[in-house]
Amino acid sequence: MKILGLWDGHDASAALTVDGQLVAALSEERLTRQKMQRGFPRGALRAVLDTAGLSPGDVDAVAVAGRVGRLPMRLLGGRYQQQGSDSGPMDLLSQAVRHYENLSSAIPGWRVVERALSTRCLRQRLNECGFSASVPISTVPHHAAHTF
Repeated sequence: MKILGLWDGHDASAALTVDGQLVAALSEERLTRQKMQRGFPRGALRAVLDTAGLSPGDVDAVAVAGRVGRLPMRLLGGRYQQQGSDSGPMDLLSQAVRHYENLSSAIPGWRVVERALSTRCLRQRLNECGFSASVPISTVPHHAAHTF
């Protein structure tokens, strides 16, 4: 099974596992040369697939870190990506997002809506990168994504 892992916050990155073995992992900042690059990691995604000799159609599933509170960044897309990456992960925008994350995680009904809209944004970004609309997308809690 080929699973693509993504993080689209600060220090955006992509990783690819094949049958449970890590094949490639790359931080977007290594390609853009912008410290703590944030946003959807298009370049890193392409690079890990190229390293493995795979195309988007070969990927069985996509796992994205961050279950709750990611919607504002995903809606902002490129604007979030370019907003002050050099000012660190806790600049004004990131602080506002952190408050939103805390608020959205405290409202159970909103979590369902937020996750659906967030996944829709991710689906659009993946489609732009050549992925099929049928590739499964799973969101995983941020800290659980570090357990590989």
